[in-house]
Amino acid sequence: MTQKLYTATISRAEMVTMLIRGWNMSATITATSFADDADIPEWAKGFVAKAEKEGIVEGRSNNRFEPSNTATRAEATVVLDRMLKDNMASYWLT
Repeated sequence: MTQKLYTATISRAEMVTMLIRGWNMSATITATSFADDADIPEWAKGFVAKAEKEGIVEGRSNNRFEPSNTATRAEATVVLDRMLKDNMASYWLT
């Protein structure tokens, strides 16, 4: 049986990667300032670094990004709101 879409979960690393890629923002693999930077998968590191640099993601407690933890709907909403408020839509429209 397939999982219903609205009950599927994604990790915080997957969420940030999808949003940054969806906005057609370029990302290079670079370190972040998160305490658990070493835990961020290589395929997501550049996207997480870009999101951090743009101020659209923050760490959880103790400045940890917690890339493998499930992204909540609230976190996704906050990230989208920050992207829109900061005129990140210009990345998408170009």
